[in-house]
Amino acid sequence: MPSLPRPRPLTAGDTIGDRYTVKRVLGRGGFATVYLCAVGGTESRVAVKVLDAGAAGVPGGLSRFKQEARLLSVLASPHLAAVRDFGALLDGRYFIAMDYIHAADLSIWIEQRVAFDVADVATILRQILVALEAAHGRGIVHRDVKPANVLLEWNGVETTAIRAVLTDFGIAKVLDPERSPFASVQMTTPGEVVCTPLYAPPEVLAARPMRASDVFAVGLIGLELLDGAIPDATGDPKALGKKRCQMVELQLGPKAAASPLADWLRHCIPMRYWERFEDASAARVALDSIIDGMRRERAAASAPAELPDYLAGFNELGPDDEPQKLPLSSMITVEPLVTGRHALSHLVRLDTVGIGVERWERDAASWAARG
Repeated sequence: MPSLPRPRPLTAGDTIGDRYTVKRVLGRGGFATVYLCAVGGTESRVAVKVLDAGAAGVPGGLSRFKQEARLLSVLASPHLAAVRDFGALLDGRYFIAMDYIHAADLSIWIEQRVAFDVADVATILRQILVALEAAHGRGIVHRDVKPANVLLEWNGVETTAIRAVLTDFGIAKVLDPERSPFASVQMTTPGEVVCTPLYAPPEVLAARPMRASDVFAVGLIGLELLDGAIPDATGDPKALGKKRCQMVELQLGPKAAASPLADWLRHCIPMRYWERFEDASAARVALDSIIDGMRRERAAASAPAELPDYLAGFNELGPDDEPQKLPLSSMITVEPLVTGRHALSHLVRLDTVGIGVERWERDAASWAARG
């Protein structure tokens, strides 16, 4: 049996799957590299994520990659990047070809300290929820909703042209196997959980994710977009996990508390999941009512809308150009699973011993017993 060619980094002009021609690298991570590619010699562009040669040997690495392709292939939403193709290179590495979104992810906008208008924040959150509705309707929990996994596309003409796209279903959980054609990939051992601590509610830390877990993360994104930070952020994932499992509730920052979104956000971020919106659909319906109210107020005021200064020039970009104001992100965030102390906004493999999930489990059991 002939041996496979030795894997090598792809460069401009190389082909992937005999159909996609590499133009340039969009991003690199611990497990994969994402390339901007032309389709069959045309002007059409796709983002192709290629699994690194060593990733197949990482526990759950290859399974996680395949699961992402399968999940996205059964979900449909204008706020998800659609999968176009899945296959393998001649050297054995797998790839996923997806819609190319010419945009920066929300973490970059937050790092740039962009002052979002409340109406813009509501629009972004609503679109994330629409994407999650497609998943929740199929019994799928994303489990890693965070700014780095949301791309923000803006045509630079009007605020109503905002498009948020949710990415990276690599650690998604299938809650209802009968509503999905496959089961979740097992990537942890007992006493261990894979999550991004800063956006993880107690039930995720207890390895019992549910639809309301994604709603919690969306609420935290809202806090960040409005006030620039999450109130209980600390430098230690384990310390943060312990605090969350002790049911220490979050307080809204000044801008969030004074906004029309305040009560809605308070229904997204309770530590007890039964006090939150049940799923993305319930949260989206409630948010729609608020958005309608804000639109009526703006219409009554008849104030002309002005384009924020930080968006100047975005409508001048070509399909292969780099953004002038913000760095370009790939259409999917690729991050390694790491252990120990790490930035709270990254995916980690966290030992649950000592963070106090027992407190959450007692409260959850007490709630369930009430019927």
